Amino acid sequence: MAYLATIASFGFADFDPPELLAVYKDLGCVALQYYRNEANPPDLSYVKQVADDLGLRYDSIHGVFGKKYDPSSRDETFRKASVEVYRAEAELALELGGPKIVVHPGAPTADGKAADPKELAMRLTPLLKSMTQLAQMGEELGVTFLMENIPHTFYAGSDPAALAAMLREINSPNLKMCFDTGHAHMTCDVVEHFSLCKDMIDYMHISDNNQKFDSHLLPGHGSIDWDRLGPLMTQFDGAAMLELFFPLGMMQMELNNGLAAHLKEMLKTS
Repeated sequence: MAYLATIASFGFADFDPPELLAVYKDLGCVALQYYRNEANPPDLSYVKQVADDLGLRYDSIHGVFGKKYDPSSRDETFRKASVEVYRAEAELALELGGPKIVVHPGAPTADGKAADPKELAMRLTPLLKSMTQLAQMGEELGVTFLMENIPHTFYAGSDPAALAAMLREINSPNLKMCFDTGHAHMTCDVVEHFSLCKDMIDYMHISDNNQKFDSHLLPGHGSIDWDRLGPLMTQFDGAAMLELFFPLGMMQMELNNGLAAHLKEMLKTS
C-alpha cells in the first residue's frame, strides 16, 4: 500500500514551507520530495531543519529540469553534460537523506507545442543511452533515478508505457519510473498506462487536471477516474506524492473539510 508524501518547495515567494508543510503533515503525509527554485536556492541547513521540526523525512528530490537539461538531446555534448548534472543532484539527495532523484527524460519543446513524431523517434537512441548511464551512475552512488512521464510538449517521455519498456530493457534497480498522474491524463488513459507500467513504478506524483493543462488540481477536482485508479494503487508500495501548489489558506480549508479522509479513501494510502 502506498504512503502519502508531498512536494516541499523552497525559494518561492508564495510558499512558506514550515506552515504549509505542517498542513500536509496533518493530511497524513509522512515524507517530502525536495524541490527548489534554481534562481533562489535555499540554505540546506534550513531545508533540513524544516523537516526535522515537523518530524518528516526527505525520501527524494525533484532533479533540475528545463531547457538547460535534456537527456534526449541529439547533440552528444549537450546530452552528456545533461546526464552529468544529475551526479550533483544525486549527491544533494543523499545529503538530504532520500536517495531518489526524479528526472525529466527530455526538455520542453522550443515552441511550447507538441513534439513532432519524427523528432520523438530520433530522440529514443540518445535517451536510452542517457538512461543507461544514469543506471550506472545510480549503482555507483547508491541512488535510484526516477524517470518521469511528461506531457506532449517535451521532446521525450510523454508515452508512459514506452518509457516503462525502455526501463525494462535497461533492467536496473537504480533506474525506475516516477508515474505522474496529471501528465499521464494529458497524454493517455491513466488507468491503462498505470497497469502497463506498474512493475517499473517506484514513485508517483499525484495531481488531477481536465486533460488540457497541467493544473495540479486536488485529486477529484479534475477528470481522472480515481474510482478506477485508486483500487489499482493498492498494488503499489511507494510514495503517492501530492504535487500541489495551493496557498496555505486553501489547504487549511480543505483539511478542515475532511480532505485527509477523502485522500486516504481515494488513493488507498496507508
